[in-house]
Amino acid sequence: MKYTFSKLIRDPLTIFILCGTLVFVFYEHTLKDKRQSILLSKEAQAKLVEDFEAIRGKQASKEDRADIVQSYFIDELFFQEALEQELHLYDHSTRSSLIDIMHYRISQTIEEPSDAELVAYYANNIADYYTETTYSFTHVFFNSLPDNTESYVSQLNDKNLLTGDNFVHGNEFSNVTIGLLSGVFGEGFSTRLQHLSLNQWEGPIQSNYGVHFVRLTEKQMPHIVPFSDIKLRVKEDYIQHKTDQAILRKYKELKAKYEPTIEA
Repeated sequence: MKYTFSKLIRDPLTIFILCGTLVFVFYEHTLKDKRQSILLSKEAQAKLVEDFEAIRGKQASKEDRADIVQSYFIDELFFQEALEQELHLYDHSTRSSLIDIMHYRISQTIEEPSDAELVAYYANNIADYYTETTYSFTHVFFNSLPDNTESYVSQLNDKNLLTGDNFVHGNEFSNVTIGLLSGVFGEGFSTRLQHLSLNQWEGPIQSNYGVHFVRLTEKQMPHIVPFSDIKLRVKEDYIQHKTDQAILRKYKELKAKYEPTIEA
């Protein structure tokens, strides 16, 4: 009997089976029990039920509560698996969302500014609070260049009323900026308009639509917008400025933890 047992434990197949059994037992009683725990607390359950009832407008039944719990764990397990697969490192939208959250959290650390701080910021950045130059003009439009354009200009300056083709945006424009003019008529038109003399018909001027004879009637130069009129905008600019500074400080702090490297 002793001889048989001694021979058995030296047999390679027996050793293989024993090792396999030990590995299985070790996994079942050690590794298997080390699965990550995902807790749904009583407070979280109550909040989920509260949100469900607010949206559905009814009291959650027993079946509803079971579905709520299952939905939570479905989402949570998929989220954990996504992290395990490091999807947040490769999916652009997820990466952008996480970065936005970091920026938002930093912005929430900025204290509410006082009126004195806003006035000081406004004064120190006054160049940002000027109006744009605006232009008012009237024009006669043609789909294509007419004959005797010189005579058109002369007749218009002699206060003769001339009509051209119908223009989709009308023939009178008041207090429009160069940006708006460029968007409607094109950059060539807006550039030429800036150099016209007041109350003189000039043309033809080419646009995205055709040609125009134009009379510039008013040009309002930039002026400072009073603080009281743009306090909200100044506050938004102030908070954005402080947020940008906080982000830069955080970046310098993180550089001590990570080493940004640019591949040559």
